[in-house]
Amino acid sequence: MALAIQFQDMIQRGEVRDYADVARLGCLTRERISQIMELAWLAPDIQQEILCLPPSPGGRYPISECAVRRIASRLAWGEQRLEWDNLKTARLGG
Repeated sequence: MALAIQFQDMIQRGEVRDYADVARLGCLTRERISQIMELAWLAPDIQQEILCLPPSPGGRYPISECAVRRIASRLAWGEQRLEWDNLKTARLGG
């Protein structure tokens, strides 16, 4: 999530032209940059919750990026919020 915000900010400030520039700069594929940038489609309150998730023992979060990207693919923020709540309940217990 933080990378998506950072990359979006770099584009808006004109530090890079597009996702291809970001990919070259970060030594990532354009496809991977596109996947990361999908997270920017999330409702702002969901983005904030993701950024504030506490660290997990062992360094792995119980909610995967892939699961979050599936939520981001829903365009309606109301639907995203329902899916996010369901995912949190399933993975975090609340």
